[in-house]
Parts: sequence; structure tokens; C-alpha cells
Amino acid sequence: MTFVACAPRVQPRSRPPNEAIPRTTVPALVGAEPSILSAQHRDPTLADLEDGRTIAAIVYVVLSVEVDPATLDPEFFVVALDDGRRRRPARVRLISGSESDENRTFSLAIARPEGATQVHPLAVTITGPVFAEAGESLAELAAEIDVIERPARLVLALREAGQPGSCAGAAQAVRTFWSVPIAGGDAPDLAAISVTLDNGSIVHPQALDDHRLGVGALQEDDNVVEFCVAEQSPARRIAVPGSLFRDHFGIASAAGDSAIQRAP
Repeated sequence: MTFVACAPRVQPRSRPPNEAIPRTTVPALVGAEPSILSAQHRDPTLADLEDGRTIAAIVYVVLSVEVDPATLDPEFFVVALDDGRRRRPARVRLISGSESDENRTFSLAIARPEGATQVHPLAVTITGPVFAEAGESLAELAAEIDVIERPARLVLALREAGQPGSCAGAAQAVRTFWSVPIAGGDAPDLAAISVTLDNGSIVHPQALDDHRLGVGALQEDDNVVEFCVAEQSPARRIAVPGSLFRDHFGIASAAGDSAIQRAP
């Protein structure tokens, strides 16, 4: 049996315009055992709503491994709320399912419990037979859920060779995973992004690829963004400034620094 501790009620707060955007540091290595890299609360968008029940909260979950989509079922998850209730999600859905090698992120839609005026998820636990694509069991994995005010943050960076559909023409691609979907729009300032190579030099990406519609600006909302690197020396680390991106609700992303792992 898995127990999840409750924390005091978190009251929403607004971020003053002059308050510094938080900086996050991603661990150098993801452990051999599967883990939940991040879980973050956001309000539902229009696409998350449905007839017949009120969806009050969305929880985005990023895993260290690819999840087998066939094993995702709302009955296999429990979300602890700040009022002491435990709820199974109304729906679980991959949010990057159009790319077969991006199946690390899914969203949990939480229906409003009877009598509740606000819904604040605190923790998520996988309680049933959910599996990674390689066959590892993800049952009993658990994580605290970041509050709704926390900015989108960098949680994982992977290196792979440039290829059609992924920084075609570049020597390599740095695929970054963020805690919540990034809103489509103009391309970010690539000169502000630093990539440290194996030979010790620091370079900047030559282009950005959203992995769906080709190199250029972000054309679709996604939590996976690829940076195209021209140099041959393997990319080892990436540092991104605050406000590089914004999410669905206009919240600026946090600054981040992550070791870059070789894609499996």
C-alpha cells in the first residue's frame, strides 16, 4: 500500500513583475530505475474540458523513460488533494503522442469533487500496472506536484544525431523536455542559449526544431523542444535563460541548466 502525505493548503499568489524568475538545475544523470522527473499543476485549457463533468485541474507528468501508451488507464493513478481527498483522474492522455519517441509525458485531468470550490493537487502515485516501452514496471512511482504558480522548467535534455524530422542537416540535436507544454509562437533568442561541447567549447544552437513542422519558430504547443547544433563535438551541457518560453497561460519559463544525456 502506498501512502501519500498531505501538505498545508497552498494559496495561489501572483508573481510581481520584478520578481526574479527561478532557476532550476537538472540532475546530471537519470537513474537506471524509472522515475517521475516532474509533476506540475496547471488550469485546464479549452481542449481539456468535456461534457458531463467539470475538469478543474490538469497535472502534467514527465517520466525518465518512454511509457507504453496501451497501459495508461485512469484507474492506475491516484492524486492526493490538499483537502485530504484521494481522486482517480477522469482522463489520462499522452501530450506528445504524435512522435513515437517522445512518449515520456502525459496529463491527468482531475474532475472537481463535490462541494469543492478549488482543487489543489499535492501528489501523484502510480498504483496500477503501467509499464515503460522497454517493459519496466512503473507501479508505485510517486511524486509531489509542483504548484500552479511555478514556471515551466527544463527537466531533461537528450542528444541525438541530426536527421530528417529532427534538426535535419545539423550535426546533432539537443532534445529538451519541459514540465508543462510550451506555447507556440516566435523562435527564442538562440544566442542566449549556451551548449557546452565535449571539447570544452561553448556554442549556441543554429536553429530550433519543434519536431513537427520543421526548423523555425515553435508552431505547435508541446513540452518537447529541439535545439539544432552545427558542431560535431558531442553536446554535454545546456543552459537556458529565464523567460526563454511561455506556457499556455503566459507564464515565463524558468532558467535552467542540465547535463545532456545520449538518447537511448
